[in-house]
Amino acid sequence: MKRMIGFIVIVFLTFGTLSAQELQETASEQPKNEISLKAGVFPFIESIVNIFGELANSIDSKYQSSAGFVPTFTAEYLRNLNGRHSIGASAGFGVLSIYKPAEEYASLPVKLTWNANAMFKYRFSYFSSGNVRLYSKIGAGVALMELSGGSPTFLPAVQLVPFGFCLGAGNVFFTGEIGAGSEGSVFTAGITAAF
Repeated sequence: MKRMIGFIVIVFLTFGTLSAQELQETASEQPKNEISLKAGVFPFIESIVNIFGELANSIDSKYQSSAGFVPTFTAEYLRNLNGRHSIGASAGFGVLSIYKPAEEYASLPVKLTWNANAMFKYRFSYFSSGNVRLYSKIGAGVALMELSGGSPTFLPAVQLVPFGFCLGAGNVFFTGEIGAGSEGSVFTAGITAAF
């Protein structure tokens, strides 16, 4: 039993050391800066907007929300600190929902609920080999939400990405992220330029 435990420890240490060396080599080859343009979707769920109270209270019974998916767009800058850690910032914009007048109030204007956000980001790359990188990311900042015709409301903005991937060669990459938050929930995709 002791031999088996010793063998397992040696294997983990060997692969851990090789993985660390690989990440250091990747870090020295990796460009220091990245700029991404991403598009995502925000699945509109009535309860998400109702959490924010002020917006929900400013919508009266003459209006009904359109359900479905609405787009979000984000520009992101990341600075690679080493093979695993990156920090940066992002700015995004999205239309959260469209409120249409109920049939009996058809002459009323359509209202939009939109948001703009700015966040600081941290990315942890847990696998990097050749043209593939797998990572997790977290972002936190502030969002400005407004229902057209109403006053803007400042709220916290958060983006959680438990799984993201980067594919490509040279200095241009395709990125995809599965996560949730102000920049899009479910799936976000984009193009990244590294320099």
